[in-house]
Amino acid sequence: MRNKMKTRGALKALSIIFLSFFLLACKPSIDAPKEKKAEDPNLVQLSPALEEKVQLVKVGQAEIREVLHIPGSIQVDEQRVARIGAPVTGRISEIDA
Repeated sequence: MRNKMKTRGALKALSIIFLSFFLLACKPSIDAPKEKKAEDPNLVQLSPALEEKVQLVKVGQAEIREVLHIPGSIQVDEQRVARIGAPVTGRISEIDA
């Protein structure tokens, strides 16, 4: 009977020690980098040198005197494309939008 009690006491002590080490190991590391929040891809941050050259004005109508001819291309964003299929066969004869 005493042998069982000693075994139970030792088992409890080992369990407490094991859980203590386990909980200590779960703490986040001090050197662990903090996760950055997802930044808005449409947000533009200007460098101090560029801020001096940029002029902010209220939205309104204005006359544009300069025309820029710049080469470029337009690409489809594959993440924003949706394919729509009709559940029935047939033709669209008119769309009232």
